[in-house]
This record gives sequence, C-alpha cells and structure tokens, in this order.
Amino acid sequence: MYKLQQQQYCDEWINFWQSPEVSLQRLRLLSNFENNPTLYRRSKKRNSSLLQRKIKLTWDKKNIWGFYPECSSLVKKKVSQLESFSHSLAPVNAGDIVEFDEMWSFVQSKAQRVWIWIALCRRTKQVVAYHLGDRDKKSFEEFYNKVPVDYANCLSTSDGFNVYKTLKIYGHSMGKKKEGRISQVEAFNTILRQRMARLVRKTCAFSKSVEMHEIAIRVFIQEYNIERLSVIY
Repeated sequence: MYKLQQQQYCDEWINFWQSPEVSLQRLRLLSNFENNPTLYRRSKKRNSSLLQRKIKLTWDKKNIWGFYPECSSLVKKKVSQLESFSHSLAPVNAGDIVEFDEMWSFVQSKAQRVWIWIALCRRTKQVVAYHLGDRDKKSFEEFYNKVPVDYANCLSTSDGFNVYKTLKIYGHSMGKKKEGRISQVEAFNTILRQRMARLVRKTCAFSKSVEMHEIAIRVFIQEYNIERLSVIY
C-alpha cells in the first residue's frame, strides 16, 4: 500500500512538471524546494499566487530520488554489483601494522547508537575490515573475525579500550590516543565524518535503517580503498 501511494505521488509530480502553469501554493505543498531557483523564480511580491512559466521535464523518473519509491532498491543493486571487499585490498607486506579503532554513529535518532569498528593498514591507509554493532566484546569478536588472515597476522595497535587486551598475545600494543598510535585510523574517521553527511554529529541527514546505514558505509569504504590502490601503484 505504501509503495502504491509513493508511485502515485511520483506520477503526480511528473504530471505537474509537464504543466505550463505553476502555482506557488501548490508547489509549496508538493515540494520542500521552496528556495531552489531551478524549480521556480519567486516574484517580488510574496503573495503572488501564479507564475506563468513553461517547465521542461529534464529529469527521468528514476533519477528523482526524493520521490522514486524504489530508491532503496537502486542502492542495493549498486552494492550487489560491487566486487568482493578483498579485491579492493593491496597485498600484505612484511612490517605492516594494523590500527584498530571504533567510532559512534546513529540510526533514526541519537538514542539508537551504532558503533563502526575499523581496522586500517598504516602503510596503505586502506580499511582492511569494518563492522557495525555495539561497543562491547561480542561486537569486537565479530569484527575481528572479518579481518583477513594475512592482516590478522600483522602487528597491530589500538587505544586503551578493554576489548583489545585479548590481542596482546599476538603482539598487539595499546596506548593513549594522544601518543599517536592510531593517528592514521583517526584521520580516516575524520574523512568519514567529512564526506558522509549521515555520520556528522549535528546533521539533518541520517539513516533510517541499519541496513541502509551499512550499505552506504560499505560503498564509501570500498570506493575509498580502490582510490588508495591507484595511489599505491
């Protein structure tokens, strides 16, 4: 029922764009783009109820993301076309060091926190593994199982969070963040927050589901790793 309503809403929007007359009042009801000059030109008098104007339909229906009912399926389709995550990673070299860290994000509201666990190779600055979950031992174990075996055998470092103590038997070192042990993964965290609006602390953009939250992060990280490959080679 919801998808049918969204489809009808989308069709109404397309038909509206094809009409030669644009009512300001109707446009305010149908869209939130009141201040967008590409939609319509506001008259000097705010009480003007009608603007005579011909508007050409320049967008295909499937590109109107805000009104297209299957936009989430298009994103999932893009993810399905991606290669496996391991294909975006460079081979391990002797002496590589993996940095571990976690950063918080939220879904729907800040009360519903989702922690992003990240493992990053210091030499290549590639993300070798990531995981979305809680900030506890169980989530850390699930995250660590995703680290490729070659990178799991490398030396690693992290901050002083308790869950990382289990890695000390593998030569893992821990310390305070101000010591600079995880400066590269902290820099990547900054890149994530700067380039993804849904990860900014004070933002109007946010994920409505954990599934779409993870999909968006996966697409970004995998494309980031591919960019890093072009720098390495």
